[in-house]
Amino acid sequence: MGIVITYVLIGGFTTLAWLDLFQGLFLLGVILVVPFLILSKVEGFPAIGQVLADKPSLIPSLKGLTLLQIVSMALGCGLGYFGQPHILTKFMGIRDVSKMKQSKRIGMSWMVLSLCAATFAGLVAVPFFSSGIYDPEMIFIEMVKENFSPFVIGFILCAIIAAIVNVMSSQLIIISSILSEDFYKRIFHKKASEKKLLKVSRLGILAVALLAFFIAFMCPGSIFELVLYAWSGLGAAFGPLLIYIAKIFRFSYNFLNDIFARF
Repeated sequence: MGIVITYVLIGGFTTLAWLDLFQGLFLLGVILVVPFLILSKVEGFPAIGQVLADKPSLIPSLKGLTLLQIVSMALGCGLGYFGQPHILTKFMGIRDVSKMKQSKRIGMSWMVLSLCAATFAGLVAVPFFSSGIYDPEMIFIEMVKENFSPFVIGFILCAIIAAIVNVMSSQLIIISSILSEDFYKRIFHKKASEKKLLKVSRLGILAVALLAFFIAFMCPGSIFELVLYAWSGLGAAFGPLLIYIAKIFRFSYNFLNDIFARF
C-alpha cells in the first residue's frame, strides 16, 4: 500500500499507463511460461487428458442449474469489463480515436491469453497436487515454490504483486479524481485552483487507501469472493449503462448520417 500510494502521488495517470504496459507484459509472460515448465513434472498432456476423464465435473454439463450458473457468471464477470473504471479511463486516455480498434484487439488478445493460461495452470495443478491442497487459491504459488530456486520464485511471484498493484493504483487515481473534480470542485468550491484540487486529490488517495486497509483487515475473505463481489458490483453499476449509452450514440450517429446523406 505504501509503494502504491507513493508512486500514484508522484506520477499520476501517465505513470500508471506505463506501469500497466510493463506489468501486463510481465504478468502475461509468467502465466504463460510457468504452467508449461511444470507440465513435464506431471507427465505432459496425457496427464491433463486423464484429469479431464477422471473428473467430469471440470467440464460443464450445460443442463439446468449448471447452465444458469454459467450464464450468471458470464453476465456478472463479463459485464464487469465494460464497467471497470480503471479500464475505461485507459481507453478515454487514448489520444487518437483511430487507435480504438487497435487497442481493443490488444486488450482482448491479452485477456484471452491470460485467462486461457490461468485455466491451463489450474489443470496442471490437479495432477501435480494429486493428494489435494489445503488452500486452492494458493495452487500457483505452491507450484512455483516446489519447482524453482528461491531467486526465480521471488522473480515469478512479483507477477502476483504486479497484478495487485496494477488494479489498486488505477482505482486510487480514479477515486482521487472523483473526489477532487466531481465532489469538491462541483459541490464545495467551483473556482478551486489546480493546486488546491491536487491537494484534495492527494488527501483523498491517502484517506481511501487507509479506509480500504481497515475494511480488508476487519472483514477478511477469500480472494475469489472479494474479487467477484467487487467485479460484479462495478460491472452491474456501470457496465450495462455504458453499453446502453454506446448503443444509443451509435444509433443516433447512423440515423443522422442517413438524414444528411439524403440532402
